[in-house]
Amino acid sequence: MGAPDIADIELGKFPDFLAGEPQLEPLNDMAEPYKGTVVQSQLDLYAKEGQIYGLSTHVGATVAFYNTEILDAAGVDYKSIVTWDDFKKAGIQVYEKTGKYMGTADTSAIWQASLLLARQ
Repeated sequence: MGAPDIADIELGKFPDFLAGEPQLEPLNDMAEPYKGTVVQSQLDLYAKEGQIYGLSTHVGATVAFYNTEILDAAGVDYKSIVTWDDFKKAGIQVYEKTGKYMGTADTSAIWQASLLLARQ
């Protein structure tokens, strides 16, 4: 009997597995073909001294939904919103033209602030 070939290690506990000499196999050869398409900081979370010992399953993707009727009434093309500055400018325009808010700032869920910071 030995260790499993693959295991899910909670991110907050992963540094414990890198303490001293890691008791995990490097996965550099498996990660190499994807280095141009994955978020480097996600690889760095699981790396030590140039060796990658884990792979992230996701980055915590989020999605935005727009009420296109309100945007159309304000003359805003949602496809032109790329940056947070674009979002702010569009929100101001929507409010000035329609009196309606384009977004919310939900303060009841701490995860929302984390998502916004991660996107920064």
